[in-house]
Amino acid sequence: MCCEDLSDRLTAHLEASPAEKVEDLSLLEHLAGCESCRGRLAGFQVVRDRLAAAARALPEPSLEAPVMAAIRMAGGPGRGAAARSAGWRRVVAGGATWRWRLATAACGGLVLALILLWPFQGTQAWSIEQSIAATRPLRALRLSGTLGGSAECQLWARSSSDGARSNRLLIRINDGPTIWTDGNATYTLEPRSRVVQVDDAQTANFNPWPGARLFELVKRVGVRTVDTRWHFPARRGVVVEWSLMSAKGPTSAVAEFDVESKLLVAFQQWDNMDRHGPAGFEARDIAYFDDLPDSAFAVELPDGVTYHTRDVEVAQPAVGLLSLADAGVETSGLEPGEAGRRTVKALWDAILARDFSGLRKMCPLMRTWTDQALSATLGNDTDADAVVEVLEIRPGVTRGHSSLGPLSVVASRVRHRDGGIYEEKMIVQHRPSGPAPSCVVYSIYGQPYRIE
Repeated sequence: MCCEDLSDRLTAHLEASPAEKVEDLSLLEHLAGCESCRGRLAGFQVVRDRLAAAARALPEPSLEAPVMAAIRMAGGPGRGAAARSAGWRRVVAGGATWRWRLATAACGGLVLALILLWPFQGTQAWSIEQSIAATRPLRALRLSGTLGGSAECQLWARSSSDGARSNRLLIRINDGPTIWTDGNATYTLEPRSRVVQVDDAQTANFNPWPGARLFELVKRVGVRTVDTRWHFPARRGVVVEWSLMSAKGPTSAVAEFDVESKLLVAFQQWDNMDRHGPAGFEARDIAYFDDLPDSAFAVELPDGVTYHTRDVEVAQPAVGLLSLADAGVETSGLEPGEAGRRTVKALWDAILARDFSGLRKMCPLMRTWTDQALSATLGNDTDADAVVEVLEIRPGVTRGHSSLGPLSVVASRVRHRDGGIYEEKMIVQHRPSGPAPSCVVYSIYGQPYRIE
């Protein structure tokens, strides 16, 4: 056996399990009699250990305290981590519905969290400018992975022409629903069903698109590495992780980016704050493409299907924040539609004024976000996707209920800095009880949809 030909096998040996190492008898026999190769293997191990130790030594962002405080408030008195974990496990055990929720949360939650909390620090091996350049021409991607630790799925997505967000998406889940977007709507077809559930917004999406626009935002926020992962012999990845309270409840994630290509290559997401238990969504294989045709997102429907508009919902962990007495606006004497319209107008006023206190008052889930995160989300004076004018706010339409009261959807027409006219929808929580009726904004509903 020639020592010069063993580099790949030596590095692979470091990644192998104990059983796999024992099975490689020829290499073990060679190592037993070759001091030179034993020294090379020991050197590889030292380098690997030093890189891992250096990555672990980097400080992590101090966001745990405000986020965990928000979770405790949302959970109510006497509800600990075990109770919250059990609640989310019941969602997972509930059948087909959990698959849809996890799929849509994985799509939308990934990129939102990357903007807000992506920990990263540039090195010689990794440059954010190179990531921007690498992703700029790529308008489509495919993810293969699992939902809930067992349901195999395939996800296909294509970005809008400006590379800001996805405009088409298709998710196929083995023995589960098929989910797709078309126009400003999201459709879900359960297996062996003739009923298509409809969200009249793009609730399954990548927004922002995991490409150049996202990386440019990340560069402004400031990011850092938390770990470096070696895949011997060919690839090294930068590992990042985060936790936050999103509109869908607590979420945490780990993502890996390839050092050579600068592209996302693996992703895991949990419906808890500390990444415990099986991941709700895990992508093991991610591939980018120049583009994909409309035919890639076509779905064959059974004969005689009917369409049913789905009610909007509030994640139970968010109820505590939505019930805060100092949040929202009083709506005494207003019809529900007008109450929703005025609530959203107050939020838009705060957005246009970049009034962070007003944002947190009108949308209490934003109280878990830092000023830096809010600033990055709203965009700066050169961000083409930032809202610069509100053209119309329509009266709210009742579309569901939570334990606090009715939920309505309010649609707005707004102008972005790029000159485009977009439809943006928000979910308003009505709070009829208390000293006086009031409303708060729960979250956005879907993503901005360009109409002109």
